[in-house]
Amino acid sequence: YTILFVGSVNVYKDTLAPLFWHHLAGVRRAAADLNAVAAASLGASTLALTRALLASVSGEDDGSEVIEDVLLMRVKAYVAQHLGEADLDASRIAADHHVSVRQLYKLCARSGLHLEQWIIRQRLSRAHEDLARPYTGVSVTGVAHRWGFKSVSHFARRFRVAYGMSPSEGWR
Repeated sequence: YTILFVGSVNVYKDTLAPLFWHHLAGVRRAAADLNAVAAASLGASTLALTRALLASVSGEDDGSEVIEDVLLMRVKAYVAQHLGEADLDASRIAADHHVSVRQLYKLCARSGLHLEQWIIRQRLSRAHEDLARPYTGVSVTGVAHRWGFKSVSHFARRFRVAYGMSPSEGWR
């Protein structure tokens, strides 16, 4: 590792520094293989980690805002990774991030994010993308289930509200 000095503070001694350097090494290895969505997500995560590292050595704040920002980014990345799983809900997200459901909702509220509605919008967006592709042999029901909708009728209602047409009308 390279030791980075900020003022007279040896950042390497900070607990975030090894994580930061490990992250940068991983970014360097994976950067060429990332699609646009993954690259944007990785960029945001790298920026948040950099911000957390700098806040930890500056001593100007308690770091709670940075911690919340990083947690929110982790939650968003987790949701994106598990979007197609029908059992994705607030209690699972909270448990997997070692916070209470109440703490998760407070975090989301502070950032103006309505968790369940955001998840549904993400699922609808992915389903809409799938339905806009040339025929892949997957039915509307298959697309609904692929993106975590347990009920096809619920999917169809939400799709109509979001896009002004039924999912079958959105099919190519």
